Amino acid sequence: MTSQVIDAVFRGGVFRPLTPVDLIDNAHVRIVVSEERVVSEPPASQPKTLFGVLPQLHAVAEFDIGVIKDFWRSSLDKQAHILHDGE
Repeated sequence: MTSQVIDAVFRGGVFRPLTPVDLIDNAHVRIVVSEERVVSEPPASQPKTLFGVLPQLHAVAEFDIGVIKDFWRSSLDKQAHILHDGE
């Protein structure tokens, strides 16, 4: 038996995968449910963010976003230094 981790939405009594699933029709599977924090849709007056485009991003914690921003800034600073000094 092989296993896959599949992100899904439970709506109307049915689990709906967020990405394509490599299974044949009517395949019997065992589902282990692990509920994740839900991100609500922004009001129409607010611009959509990546959270609306990529539903999986709701699993990224605020701390992780800070670490990613710091890494990105550091990388940009290094690139600017290389371009400026030619090193």
